[in-house]
Formats: sequence, C-alpha cells, structure tokens
Amino acid sequence: MLQFSDVIAEIKSIGFETLRADSDGYFEAVFVKAQLDAYTAKLKDIFGKISWPSDMPVPEDVKKVIAKYGSVMAGQTLYSMQENSHVMFAMLWPWGDREHITLKMGERS
Repeated sequence: MLQFSDVIAEIKSIGFETLRADSDGYFEAVFVKAQLDAYTAKLKDIFGKISWPSDMPVPEDVKKVIAKYGSVMAGQTLYSMQENSHVMFAMLWPWGDREHITLKMGERS
C-alpha cells in the first residue's frame, strides 16, 4: 500500500502557489492552471483512472471520507483508492477565475 507521506512528497515536487494544510492525513494547496497537466499526470500515476466524473459510482466509504472535505460537484475531479477500510483521495477544485485550482488530498482508515 502506498504511504500518504510518499504521495505528498511526489505532489510537492510539482510545486504550488499556496500551501493551505500539510498534516498527517491531509494536504491542501493551490496551484495555477499551467501546472494542471503535471498534476493530472502524477495523480493518474498514483490513483489510476478518475473516480469522478465517471460511469462508475463512487464507493460509499469514499463518499463518507470526502464529505468531510466538501465532496465533489460538477466541474471538479476526484481520484480515489480504497484498500479494505483505508481510503486515500485527491480532489481538484477549479476556481471561478479559471487560473487557480485547489488540490485537497487525504487519507482515512
């Protein structure tokens, strides 16, 4: 199983504009649109395909975990993985200015 700290180290290597949170089990940063391709490529490497939007429903355990961080809605993206009761996720929330994107990542067991 991937360690959350290793995943965050990989994400940090891309760079970001503003760090909002960096603690055990949760990371939040704002980056600019020019970095989006690097972020999506890294998230795809880590999580595989996008969990939402998708033709497949988001698993209930994942829904419960991400609800604590605002869930996802139209225009946003969710990556997730689940191993038994352990859930790891990444959410991309584009801003209305079309230049900034918030990345929220976390894990729960």
